[in-house]
Amino acid sequence: MPGADQVSAFDALSLAGELQGALLMSYIDGVCKAVGVSAANVVRAQYFLSNIRDFAGIAAAWQDRYGRQPHPFACVQVPDPMPASGAVAIGDFWIYAG
Repeated sequence: MPGADQVSAFDALSLAGELQGALLMSYIDGVCKAVGVSAANVVRAQYFLSNIRDFAGIAAAWQDRYGRQPHPFACVQVPDPMPASGAVAIGDFWIYAG
């Protein structure tokens, strides 16, 4: 996971959420590019977080990448541990490709 060794030092800044959110958004961009649409076609972004406070970092990553484009999100806190070691977020995205 990105930044896994530095996350605890920057917990108050939601570093884990921001770094992992940026990674998730790079996946969104890849899928959108593959089907020939822009990220404006994301109609739902659902996040499963081990700590709901990490959503602040995910929201910052969205704004860094997409600016003022609306963030159609739902966010759910789930129990630890996540399936991947060091993960704080799992994302599920719906992209309209029509």
